[in-house]
Amino acid sequence: MKVIALGEVMMRLSNPLDTEMNRANNLSIYFGGGEYNTLVNLAGLGHDTEIVTSLPDNKLATRILTEAKAYGVGTKYTNITEGRLGTYYAILGDDVTPTEVIYDRANSCFAHSTIADYNFDSIFEGADLFHVSGITAALNKVTRELTLAAIKHARNMGIAVSYDSNYRAKLWSQAEAGAFLQEVLPLIDYAFLGILDIKYLLNIDTNLLQNGYAILKSKYPNIKYFASTNRNVISPSIHQLKVNIYDRSLYTTNEMTLNVKDRIGGGDVFTSGVLDGILLGKDKEDIANFALADAAIKHQRYGDNCFVTRKEIGAVANGASLAISR
Repeated sequence: MKVIALGEVMMRLSNPLDTEMNRANNLSIYFGGGEYNTLVNLAGLGHDTEIVTSLPDNKLATRILTEAKAYGVGTKYTNITEGRLGTYYAILGDDVTPTEVIYDRANSCFAHSTIADYNFDSIFEGADLFHVSGITAALNKVTRELTLAAIKHARNMGIAVSYDSNYRAKLWSQAEAGAFLQEVLPLIDYAFLGILDIKYLLNIDTNLLQNGYAILKSKYPNIKYFASTNRNVISPSIHQLKVNIYDRSLYTTNEMTLNVKDRIGGGDVFTSGVLDGILLGKDKEDIANFALADAAIKHQRYGDNCFVTRKEIGAVANGASLAISR
């Protein structure tokens, strides 16, 4: 299946695990972004993927393009232009201190992207799915207009659309995110949003996820699937995770306890696990359990994204032994 995603690819700088950021002399470099992370995982699962983005004309962009190619993510719709690469710092936590993110992405190449930079007639030709998230819409008014225009273009071409709410309080307000969410919900097929989005972005008065999804399904019958996770943070390194899938009824997986090394990008990998199952026509129980196992693997890997095979995910989903495979 061919999946197109629109979003920024950034450079992440993180302190070594054994050194606090204010004492670090060296920082680890990773490259990622919400939509791009989802594509990396989908590429590992055998899908044809293309990222639509803008990058500067420098060696950092060359590094990103090289890594994307290695992962199997297509870059032919990348706009190379003047400007800077978006950056953020992930100050990694420990057993008592949570991870903190500091953004340095203002005025990046992608932040200035407009609909005129991309030929969506060509980009969407032969595509099965278009994926984008609220992070892209949150950057500024220009990228908000770009996101909405791309969604409408995909819909007009008969392509399924996936939207991940991905609310980030450091990027926009609840009122702004909610207003945009209400604008796109009538236009999408698959919605990734949870109970907090339902309550605080859409102002639906319920504490029950199933009730919230039922209300949204009646209002937006175009949406075929809703999906989310329940995360219980015991400590920064111990999380409990469940996956929820709703079509006309809610299915929730059993809870999985995770020993977390790096949670950044875990939600993007969960999204790709769900989209993979939808694209392959699986039932919601299989989709949810596969997505949970997929996300669990990402939490054990450093960096923003996770290139993992279907066999590896299946082994985790089936409770494989952690003994060395010889």
